Amino acid sequence: MSNETVAADPPAPSTGRARNPRTHQAILDATVQLLGEVGYQDLSIERVASRAGVGKATIYRWWNSKSALVIEAMERGLPVELPEHTGDPRTDLRAAIQSAVQTYAVGQVGSTVPALAAEVSRDATGAEQLRQFLRPRRDAAREVLHQAAAVGTLPPDVDIETVIDLFIGAIFYRSLVRKLPVDAVMVEQLVELILDGRLPRTIP
Repeated sequence: MSNETVAADPPAPSTGRARNPRTHQAILDATVQLLGEVGYQDLSIERVASRAGVGKATIYRWWNSKSALVIEAMERGLPVELPEHTGDPRTDLRAAIQSAVQTYAVGQVGSTVPALAAEVSRDATGAEQLRQFLRPRRDAAREVLHQAAAVGTLPPDVDIETVIDLFIGAIFYRSLVRKLPVDAVMVEQLVELILDGRLPRTIP
């Protein structure tokens, strides 16, 4: 059976009764392990099947694409802890930006999300799955900025969605395109830019 033929079948829902829980978990565990070992680009359904001790057809029956499998594996096996709100806008914004660094620039998640974004750019279903995976992180940042506006730290008419795009885009570009680390200095510069309108200065 070819990959194309099997992949064309509609995926079973993630809680479908046809899934054996042990096999399901073994596939997700194998996916996370291989992400750490070979990265997203070199991860294949064949490798996952071999590591999990299952047939390729089982994986294709439960997930309609590699990206769908990887997103579920990250949700289950590589969760990003969302920072707790302290009520202090500066502290909470700093934590939200650091959380974005963890998501887009550091570790297995940070190296996988950009590759996923590129792969699903022409796949409406995959793009929506990725948005759902990232949504809790964006929601947490949105809440921080709403609270900052509510207490007067930010203008009440601040464009919160653009502000979130601003710091996520900066992190994404610096890490993916410029291949530079997103360090504590940059995090602080972003906090000051958003809350104080202070443009970054060169460090002597």
